[in-house]
Amino acid sequence: LTTVYMEVSGAALIMIGVAWHRGEMRITDEHFASRYLQGKLINLLQAYPNRRGAPLILMACAPEEQHEIGCLMFSVLLRHDGYRVEYLGPDLPLDDIVDYAKQEKPAMILMSATMEENAVRLEKMQDKLSKIKPKPIFGFGGQAYIRKPALRQATPGVYMGDTVVDGRTIVEKLLG
Repeated sequence: LTTVYMEVSGAALIMIGVAWHRGEMRITDEHFASRYLQGKLINLLQAYPNRRGAPLILMACAPEEQHEIGCLMFSVLLRHDGYRVEYLGPDLPLDDIVDYAKQEKPAMILMSATMEENAVRLEKMQDKLSKIKPKPIFGFGGQAYIRKPALRQATPGVYMGDTVVDGRTIVEKLLG
């Protein structure tokens, strides 16, 4: 699964994005390819069981963030590893996920941002989570943090690394 993500799907998405940016591909082609991959990932996510006794991880994209494939890929990988993962999707308001976390009591909340303006919105998340008992670990990642490393220091929480492999290792260290 990791090889498919890193060497096939991720590489293909980058090539598609570059082709679209250069004007070599229509937006309809880019959207079709993205939706196709998204459908396959959702099917995989549903195929892996959500283990009852495993730590709960809530996964979502930052407010106004529409680029969800990386977050969805990471969700599938973590569920494959045996974690109880709830994928909540793109454009999730921070207050909504905090209210949901009060009820569900996750061990960890992971959020992603591809666009820098959306990553900035995550700077408030750690403070919002401080009102929850027990307080979940907050992790963040995505292309915005790779392109602009200064965002990592500006966002309180745990940076999940540059790849899903990095993130997987960090989750394992934090949650066992």
